[in-house]
Order: sequence, then structure tokens, then C-alpha cells
Amino acid sequence: MSAFQFRWGWVRVLGWYAVCALATLSARAAWTGALVPAYFAPDQSADWQALANAADRVPLIAIANVFNGPGTERQQAVATVLQQVRDRGGRVVGYVHSTYGKRPLEQVRADALRWGEFYSLDGIFVDEMTNDTASTNLTYYQTLYHDLKTEHPEWLVVGNPGINTREAYLTGPSADLLVVFENRVGYLTYQRDLWTSQHPTSSFAHLGYQVPAANFPTYLGLARTRRAGWVYFTDDALPNPWDRLPTYWPALVNDLEAKNAAEPLSISLQRGENGVFRLRIRSIPGLHSVQASSDLRTWFDWVPVRVLGEEEVVELPWAPAQQRYLRVVR
Repeated sequence: MSAFQFRWGWVRVLGWYAVCALATLSARAAWTGALVPAYFAPDQSADWQALANAADRVPLIAIANVFNGPGTERQQAVATVLQQVRDRGGRVVGYVHSTYGKRPLEQVRADALRWGEFYSLDGIFVDEMTNDTASTNLTYYQTLYHDLKTEHPEWLVVGNPGINTREAYLTGPSADLLVVFENRVGYLTYQRDLWTSQHPTSSFAHLGYQVPAANFPTYLGLARTRRAGWVYFTDDALPNPWDRLPTYWPALVNDLEAKNAAEPLSISLQRGENGVFRLRIRSIPGLHSVQASSDLRTWFDWVPVRVLGEEEVVELPWAPAQQRYLRVVR
């Protein structure tokens, strides 16, 4: 875990009760994470290692793409690099294309479910999503969303129209997260839809390519003012602007980490049944460590927890009964 982003709170435990809770949670989080189209080969070890390292420091979702989808068989090299990112606290979603509602729905569904058969992952990225109000298109993506959530309720479904879209795609729902900008030009003058103000920033992402190193800090600032909770900018270019990390990747991660450092972390404890308790963690997405102590001086790592949204509730057995304090570290 990043020393820079080290933040923790603790509760004292007597029997099953939380005697004092920590940290006041302020207004809803304003953190920013990286949504990275990781369309690079598994043998690009430097890029994958940099991606995994970043997942330990900032909220991160990697979009995996083997061959315009999951491919026809599991590849161990792909499984290894994807798990490497997940082990460090990042999430991985698998790429499928929908050809703006023209591709047969059963083919899209089959590709999405094949991702889950081949690899351990956290959701699906639906590319080439429509943005109009045609009932056939809305039904197409709502049906896909329903089918995926039926098979994998825990999956995150990311939709990519690449431009401003209609609120119905989010509320339908057709996606949990929408990419509402993807281009190499036009970001300086981009105007977001007003309806986006009624939803969490974590529901929207902006992606830009062929962005020079001198410009990306400005773009990051604009993304925050435009309520994009997930961002990614790269100096990579067509024909595939997503086949490597940007040359300024370390600086981009540093910027995100610095801005996120002040985000609150809060935990609370509730008695459960059958020898367990419920620990509620409210924080930014990423890997957290539940630690225990008997004297507030010596702490040991008890269990890792991946916070996927802005809140995670875990049930844990109270095994180390001699330990009287808990804290969560990110």
C-alpha cells in the first residue's frame, strides 16, 4: 500500500460492540480513478507491472481485450497479468463490442459470459453503445445488462457510447458506468449533459488519446470539474491508441493519488450472528487491510478487503478474541 496514501481509522471492540467509531465521513466522495483500456499484449510486462503498481495507489479499472473480445480459449499468460492487477486492488472488465446495437445480442452475451468462463474478472465493458432514445436500442442494452447481472450479480457493466448520451441508459439500467467522452480532439470545449449532475461522479468516465504530456494536467483538471469519476488520457495514437501506457503514466498516477489523499475513510462495527460481525468500510475503491491490535502499538494484518464501490460490508469471524482494537488501512 502506498505510504503517501496511508490513511486509517479504528474502533475499539468489547465483546461484540463498537464502543467508539472513527473518522467523520464528509460529503460524498470526490475521488478520481483510472479507467484504462489495457489493449496490450500479455508479454508487455513493463506496462502490466506499472498497471498493477498503480492499482495499489489509486482506484483502477483495467479493460482487458484479447482479440476484440475474450478470444476462443483461455490463455494462461493473459490470466496471469489480469490477476496481477486484481491482486493489487484493481478491477478488470472484459471487452465486448456491440456495433451500436447491430450485432446479434446472443453473440454479445456469449462473448461476455465467455470472459467469465476463461478468467477471473469483475465485469464487462460494452463498446460501441448507442446514445439515442430508440426503444429497440434501449431494450437491447437493458436486456444485455439484465442477462449479465443474472449470471454475475457482482459484475460491473461499463457502457461506451463515447459521447454524451441519454439518462435512460444509466437509469434503465443498461450500465453502471458510462464513458461519455472518447476522442483525440474536442475535450477543451466539451460540454457535459446537465442530467449527469443528478448522479454520482463514479457513474461517468472520460477517455482521451493523442493528448500531449504538456496538456494532460489541464485535461485532468477539466475532468474533475466535469464530474468524471473515472479518467484516462494517453499520448498513444491511432490506429490503436490503447496498446501501451502513456509516457506520462507515472505523473498521471501521482496526480490522481495526490488529489485522492484527503478522501475520508470511515468504518463501523455491528454485531452479527453465529460468531461473526459486520464491518462497514466507506472509502475510495481499492485494496484495504483490516488490522488488529491489543494495545494500539503493535498491529498485525488480519484480512485484506477490496472496496469495489464507495462502501463495502464484510462479515468476519471474531477469531483473535484477545485483540481489542481494529483499524482499516488503505
